[in-house]
Amino acid sequence: TSAQQNPSHTYAAFGTYNVKLLLDYGNNCADSITKPVTVNENPVAAFTVSDICNDTVVTPVNNSTISAGTLINAWDFGDGTPIATGQAPAHTYLQSNTYTITLITATAAGCADTTSNAVTVVAPTAIDFTSPSLCEGSISLFNDATQNPYNTTITGYTWDFGDNSTDNQHPPQHIYASAGNYTVELRLQYNNNCADSLAKPITVYGNPVADFNSTNPCIGEDMQLTDASTPAVDINAWNWNLGNGITTQTQNGTYNYNTAGDHTVVLVVTTNAGCKDTVSKLVNVRDKGNAQFTAAPVCLGNTTQFTNTTDVVTY
Repeated sequence: TSAQQNPSHTYAAFGTYNVKLLLDYGNNCADSITKPVTVNENPVAAFTVSDICNDTVVTPVNNSTISAGTLINAWDFGDGTPIATGQAPAHTYLQSNTYTITLITATAAGCADTTSNAVTVVAPTAIDFTSPSLCEGSISLFNDATQNPYNTTITGYTWDFGDNSTDNQHPPQHIYASAGNYTVELRLQYNNNCADSLAKPITVYGNPVADFNSTNPCIGEDMQLTDASTPAVDINAWNWNLGNGITTQTQNGTYNYNTAGDHTVVLVVTTNAGCKDTVSKLVNVRDKGNAQFTAAPVCLGNTTQFTNTTDVVTY
């Protein structure tokens, strides 16, 4: 009870109560009135939500309760988007982050309750990588081409090269010992123990074997250079260095040296896949010498003496 003119009271339980107002005017005069007052039930707001990996859509599970009636739900997903309604609406986030979701659940009578939960969203990246032509025994470069539109935090990289070797460097370098087909996998580690991966087949090409044959000419004569590299069907480029500053890109050819002696000829061959090999050989250019002789004039019947005065040339 209360003796105040305008009292307030908090009921411990919902239900309908008969409230009586008794007025005492004095001089044994009094009046009263009794009215029913309804105390409506408060709902209990509750929901669960799970962290997500490689996705952007979050769907909470609404566990709010009330003994009777229908609940009205309002959802604030913590990313500045408009308030959503419904029992458990799905929501799409545009960035990887940790968000606070707040649920306000109310009855038709206006009684309400509020609860909040945090959710971590690790959105997917578009994993990709590229590699140039790969040759056995050469350093192979792999380039990460991953797109990250949701600003997902990448905490680690693991490269599996398909030949029982891995690397955590970014970007990595790798040498394949043998030609063949391999499957390369790039695994990305994200925050909140999330991860994703992409595997691609690659081909490692064999190297050519550079070789050539040459004649050993005399000075002033053409030297014949003949490519003998293998496999001939795969080679599409030849680079010759003739050892005197002269270069050429023909497969076979001739060249005339104007100095005698040993000359180092280098041939670099390249295949269609970009694989290379180099061979170096000494080519000897011989000096012809200068043929000369002398003979003294004599009378008929006498012996003519001839003397060879040619420059001595040693091979």
